[in-house]
Amino acid sequence: MTFTIITATFNAAATVEACIRSVAEQLPAIESADSASLPQSFDIRHSSFAISLEHLIVDGGSRDGTLEAVRACAGPALRLVCSEADGGVYDAFNKGLRQATGDLVLFLGADDQLLPGALQQVTAEFARHPEAVCVHGNIEVNGRTIRPATGLLGLGGARLFHPATFMRREYLLAANGFDTRFPIAADLDLFLRLRGQAPRRSLSPQAQEKTGENRKSKIENWVYLDTPLTRFALGGMSTRNFWKTRRETFQILRANGYAWPLAAIVFAAETIRSGLPTLRRCLRG
Repeated sequence: MTFTIITATFNAAATVEACIRSVAEQLPAIESADSASLPQSFDIRHSSFAISLEHLIVDGGSRDGTLEAVRACAGPALRLVCSEADGGVYDAFNKGLRQATGDLVLFLGADDQLLPGALQQVTAEFARHPEAVCVHGNIEVNGRTIRPATGLLGLGGARLFHPATFMRREYLLAANGFDTRFPIAADLDLFLRLRGQAPRRSLSPQAQEKTGENRKSKIENWVYLDTPLTRFALGGMSTRNFWKTRRETFQILRANGYAWPLAAIVFAAETIRSGLPTLRRCLRG
């Protein structure tokens, strides 16, 4: 099982070292190995798992010490792809995708961290489901486990967390990666496009009850692992740009074939759900 982790950085000196170490520590044997004797893409056997890993850093021209922090973490799996101006985080992710060699790709933010044992759990899940196109899981935010949305806001199973979604590289390449016309929510657009190409299967009432699914069908070969895989940091573009995110989500839904009324209903439901914490704070204050 070969993994490529792609991290886009821009003035991320304060967080990128923790991000890199969270990836390197997935394979504890690396820390005691002679790095000079290991090739750039290496195999380490941990328990019953054989995992090959590369971590690609795509920098947007940082000037705050990010590159120095990356170089301080030098290791056999880590590679700085480039440091140059780009068109945003999804443009950087696309650059990394074109350089990736792993069977499975994960897009990890510079201020996010893989949780201990994440790669071993994902590897085991792919071993149980060799036909799987992706394995996706939960994120941890401020110590709380957050699961993907279901029902209306789950958008037919396409509402995944990209920092906790391991997708087969050939499918990402076939979809031409992220559409950079959507600077905030291009991950949603990508998963909707991939969802549209994926076969679906019906869920029996018993399966719906067992999995907690509200829908009568699910995306075949998209495997959900009900455990946190990534520690996610708030404060990114989607949380800083509330209304821009809502508008872009509406545009993405329309671009992916959602009728105007349904896209508007999702827009309203997301706005209400996202605005409730703010409303509660105002009422308490």
